[in-house]
Amino acid sequence: MLFQKWIPICATANQTLLFAAKNALDAKNIPYRVETTDSSLRVSMNNLGGGAGAGMSRDGYLKSLSTLSVREQDEKAARLLLRSCKA
Repeated sequence: MLFQKWIPICATANQTLLFAAKNALDAKNIPYRVETTDSSLRVSMNNLGGGAGAGMSRDGYLKSLSTLSVREQDEKAARLLLRSCKA
């Protein structure tokens, strides 16, 4: 299939949780994609003048949000798998 639909099933800033999810999907041979949105550029543009907190987000830490997506036909199996391995 040339154009596959990818469904986001997990979005997290927790890298430990992301790697656990990726490892679980790998173990069951379920293909996935990860897209990461890094807020550091946005934060640095908002703090061009420097000063206290320059280069940091409101709570003091830079955040990267990762979204894990699977193929449409694997969505149900992936959701069940990730639900069963949550701590």
